[in-house]
Amino acid sequence: MKLRRTLAKLVTLLTPVAFLSIVLSIQRDIDPPITSDPDLSNNQQNSKDSATLPDTHRHITHAFDPAFSNLAIAIKTGPEVAFDRIPIQILTFMHRVQNHILIGSNGAFTLGRGMQVHDVVTGSYAGSGLASGGNVSDADAAILERAIQPPILDTKDTVVPDTKSLGWKNDANKNVPGFKKLFETYPDAHWYMMIDDDTYIFLDNLMEHLSTVDHDTPIYAGRANAFIGCDNVQHHGDGPAFAHGGSGIVISNAAMKLLIGNYDDCMQRYSSCWAGDVRVGLCFRDLKVRITTHIGFNGAPPNAELYWPKDACAKPFTFHHLKPRKMQEMLNLEQAQKPGAVNYGMVYQSEHGWGNATSWDTNVDRKGRDLSALDTADATTCQAHCRQEGKCLAYSWIPNKDSDGGQCTLKDWVHYSVYSQGTISGTFPDRFVC
Repeated sequence: MKLRRTLAKLVTLLTPVAFLSIVLSIQRDIDPPITSDPDLSNNQQNSKDSATLPDTHRHITHAFDPAFSNLAIAIKTGPEVAFDRIPIQILTFMHRVQNHILIGSNGAFTLGRGMQVHDVVTGSYAGSGLASGGNVSDADAAILERAIQPPILDTKDTVVPDTKSLGWKNDANKNVPGFKKLFETYPDAHWYMMIDDDTYIFLDNLMEHLSTVDHDTPIYAGRANAFIGCDNVQHHGDGPAFAHGGSGIVISNAAMKLLIGNYDDCMQRYSSCWAGDVRVGLCFRDLKVRITTHIGFNGAPPNAELYWPKDACAKPFTFHHLKPRKMQEMLNLEQAQKPGAVNYGMVYQSEHGWGNATSWDTNVDRKGRDLSALDTADATTCQAHCRQEGKCLAYSWIPNKDSDGGQCTLKDWVHYSVYSQGTISGTFPDRFVC
C-alpha cells in the first residue's frame, strides 16, 4: 500500500514537459531507420533489435499506419503553447502519421527527446524587404476582431486564441515557407496538409476522400473563406476564396510543385498580407488554381453552433480550436466506430443529443432554408407542428407586431442561431442522425 501511494505521488508530480519527453521518446524509438536499399524491409532492418524488445515495444512499432504513407502534415505551433497542445495531437491522431513536421518562428526549439520545431520564418523574408515578414498590425487585428465566429456553447473545451502573443502575431509568416519546408522534407508525398496545434483530423475520413481525387492534378482544398485587407481587397467576396488555415489546408503534389516553382515571387508579393492562409490563397490565385471547398473542414470546434450540413451522413475531416479533453472525446468517438465511419450526425449527437427539445431559446432566431411556414397562436403550437413533421429539425416563432399570434417556420436544417428580439426558437437534436 505504501509503495502504491509513493508511485501515485510520483505520477502527479510529472510535469507536462516530462510527460511530453516520455511520449516523444517512444515516438523517436519507433521511427524506422533510413536505408539506401529500398528492398530491405523494416522487419529485416529491425530483426536484431526486435528480438530483445519487450512485447509492449513490438506493439508500438506498428503504430504508423501505411494508409497514410503518402500524406505529409505540418503543424504550426509556438513556444507559448507547444508543450500544452502538441502531446494530445500525438497521442490521438498524429501517432498514425509518419511524415510530419512542426513549424514555428522566432527560433527553433526541441520538444521532448528530439522532436524539432523548425523556425521557418527567420531568414525566409530577406528578399521581401522585411527582416521576418510582417506581423499583424493594430489595424489588421481589428479586422480579425470583427470577424463573425460561431458562438461557443461550452468554452471549457475550446481554445481561445491569444491575439497578444508573439507567436500569434507572427503566425501569418509561417504558412508559405512552412509548405516549402514540408515539401523539402517529403518531396514524394502525394498530399500535403497544414494545420494548427489545436486542430483535430479524422484521418480515415480525410484519406477516404483523397483516394477519390488525383494527386497529379493541381488541387488546393479546404474550407472556403473570404477576406479583406490584403491585395487591396476592400469588401468580402471581392478577392479570391481561400482555404481557412485552422480548418486545414490540403495541397496535392502537383499543386505543391507549382507553389514551390513560384515561391520567390509569392513571398515577395504578399509578405505584407496580415494572414498566412490568405497569402497561400493569393499565391494559388496567381497560379490559376482555385480552391476546392468541402464541408468536411471546420473552422470551429464541435461544441460551437456550427453550420451543420443538411446531410447528417456527411463526414467531418477536421475541427479547430479544440482543447485536449475535446480531442480525446473525438478519438473516443472514432474508436467506437469502424475506421472512416464517423459522420456529422454522430458528432452532433455526442455534443447536442440530449433528447427531444422540451424547452426553447428566447430572443433567438434560426436562419436557413425553411421547410414550411404557417401562422400559429403561440410558440408552443409551433413546437408541436415541428414535432409532428418528421423532417423538422428546428423551428422559429416570430410574434406579430400588431395582432395576436405569430409566424411559425419549420426548418430541415440545423443552422446558426442569431439574436432576434421577441423570437422564440428550438431544435430537435435527436433527429439529426444518419
